[in-house]
Parts: sequence; structure tokens; C-alpha cells
Amino acid sequence: MPDSKILLAGDVHGNCSFVIQLLDQARNLGCARILQLGDWGAWEHESDGRKFVRDVENHAAKRGIPIYWLDGNHDNVALTLELHPDRDDEGFHVVTDHVRYIPRGYRWTWNGFRFAAMGGAFSVD
Repeated sequence: MPDSKILLAGDVHGNCSFVIQLLDQARNLGCARILQLGDWGAWEHESDGRKFVRDVENHAAKRGIPIYWLDGNHDNVALTLELHPDRDDEGFHVVTDHVRYIPRGYRWTWNGFRFAAMGGAFSVD
């Protein structure tokens, strides 16, 4: 299946340059999406965090590659859930058109493979 490839990444920590590299790598490898496995950079309580979300959306939209992220101990999940309560048809929280948050305990299937977001350490943010 052409949409079955997923690029896995971790520890973005709000670094848009790193996300751009991931998006370009995903495009070059023919990946349909990116699954980010914690410490995304969900810091929308700060202006840099809000800018990160806007910039990532712009770059993901240009490449047509959605990004799904799980929280890590450096993500402000309570605020993410407050700001982005709406879910898409797959059950992911809609952060932007091309960015989705996967909450802890959520289970889903992509291309016949089952996934579960288990979470990690307690958030310090």
C-alpha cells in the first residue's frame, strides 16, 4: 500500500528545523505520515510554542504530510486537551489541519496494524 509507510521520530522539543528535516525525510522515503513518539513541544502556554505549532502546520501543509504526536514528559497535555478538544474521524485530537495529538490510552489501526498510545513519565510541564 502506498500510504503504509510511517516515519517514526522522537524528542522534537519544539524545534521546527528538526520537524522540517523529518518532513523532508518522510517525503524522500515515501512516507504518508509522521508518528512522533513524545516530547513534541506542546508549549502553547508560551508564544514560542504557539509559533512552533503555526510553523509546523505551514511546513506540513506544503509537503502534504500529516504529523501525529504522543505526549512526553515535556509536553503541556492539559492545555493541549483544553485548546484542541475536537477529534477527527479517526479519533485524534485536531491541533491543526496537518497536526494531530494522540491521547494516552488511545488505540487505533493504520493499514491493518494496531497501535496504542501508552504515555510515559509524568509531565513536568
